[in-house]
Amino acid sequence: IHLILHFRVRNAYPQYHVAYHGTKSENLKDILLTQRLLIPGDTAPSGQIVNEREFHIPACNQFGFNTKQIFVSPSILYAGNPTYATPKKWYDCISHRVYNASVALQVWIRPFSYAVGRHTLAGAYGIDPFFSDDTLEWSTTNRWDVIPYGLLVKIS
Repeated sequence: IHLILHFRVRNAYPQYHVAYHGTKSENLKDILLTQRLLIPGDTAPSGQIVNEREFHIPACNQFGFNTKQIFVSPSILYAGNPTYATPKKWYDCISHRVYNASVALQVWIRPFSYAVGRHTLAGAYGIDPFFSDDTLEWSTTNRWDVIPYGLLVKIS
């Protein structure tokens, strides 16, 4: 089951690029309150300090790559990977079944405001047949260049 909710639809941003950002469901409240994706080191409305995802540190920091950025992808297959869109188990008391739910945000990102790079999933290749592995990760240090406007939920 895939559920798509557009929680913020302003005037369309036809000049902006569409991308996706997989996240933990626990982060949604802060994202909805700020209407922005936050950068590691920022303090969220909940009082939590946004941390870097552990898997970026060994893969990238050893090469001097700045992991204190917002990461998005033109590929929902990449952004929806469980490494980014961390599944959360929930119990449906009506059907008495356990489901996994994962979330990703659909975002607009300002052209020329981001760097394009190779994916950082260890050992993965050919992740999305429509995109080169060398163009799957877009990153920016400017939180104002990324505008969340859709919530995608995958239930399995």
